Amino acid sequence: MIAENRRCRRLGIMVRFLVLWVLVLVATETLAATGKRGERMNVRFLFSIEGVGGRGNRLRSPRDLFFDRKSGELYIADAGLAAILVFNREGTFLQNIPARGPEGVPMLVATDDEGRIYVGHNRSARISIFDYRGELFDVLELPGTVDLPGSTVRPFLLTRASNGRVVAMKTRGGLVEVDPYGETSREIPLALPDGPAVVQGMTCDLRGNYYFTDMRPASIVRWNQDEGSVLRFGKAGVIYGQLSRPQGVAVDSTGHVFVTSLIRNNVLCYDERGDFVEEFGSIGREYGHFYMPTRIVSDGSARLYVLEEALRRVQVFEVSFPEESVKSPRLGPASTDAESTLGR
Repeated sequence: MIAENRRCRRLGIMVRFLVLWVLVLVATETLAATGKRGERMNVRFLFSIEGVGGRGNRLRSPRDLFFDRKSGELYIADAGLAAILVFNREGTFLQNIPARGPEGVPMLVATDDEGRIYVGHNRSARISIFDYRGELFDVLELPGTVDLPGSTVRPFLLTRASNGRVVAMKTRGGLVEVDPYGETSREIPLALPDGPAVVQGMTCDLRGNYYFTDMRPASIVRWNQDEGSVLRFGKAGVIYGQLSRPQGVAVDSTGHVFVTSLIRNNVLCYDERGDFVEEFGSIGREYGHFYMPTRIVSDGSARLYVLEEALRRVQVFEVSFPEESVKSPRLGPASTDAESTLGR
């Protein structure tokens, strides 16, 4: 009788644990799919970009993303395919631009406001520039870089500035605003009080604010060169609302900042003041979940494109903010000319 009672108690504990585990799993699934912990942000998974045109063709080694808000096109640098892949906003494949050359395979991509495509490579400090048709326009050496074997100073991030030009971040020595004709490229130093230390991602908003994801400590740094202002926000950690190994960063037209967290396998959102708003996603290979997300870009309005290099896919989400739906955008409507010139 005693042994039977013990078995019953153990069985009861196991049942209660199983019920609790199911409830946690359901809650996690709901959060991953919707992003809701309240009513401040709603998230809906739309689709995933994995195929490349023809039947059976897939992304092989995607390394970087850029969304051109003027053309409404998404650019993917795929090192495995040695190409820049172009998709429309709905994920329809448009173009394959071969980008293998003496500089190596493509690792970085961005466009300027005239539609030129800038590509960084794995074996060179130079930047290749293509026209909108995909024809090679020029190959440039950037100020402060040395294109020699073993050189450690090279561009490792690209974005578009508020003036429509592409800006490269170097592994050492700050930024370079790139002149496509190679005549007036200029260096922009980043020796800032409380500035970024170990940068993983970069973008720029309508006001000329640069955003950097920083590993030391895990946080986001916003810098405005004209104003000379620096704001660091985000809290390091591995629980809800905290950052662990922040990677990509994107800003929408209303000032929301989105950051991918590599360790926590999710996306965190902050408002224009740097206050945490909400997060969504959890570890997993199913749609709506993430496995080591890296780059993230915004179409400027409601869509986010999140790259998972390990799974060779780009997930697309629709984000809304119910509490802000009756308010006008803080950075101007998505239809303005200023907005149309920006990427990421």
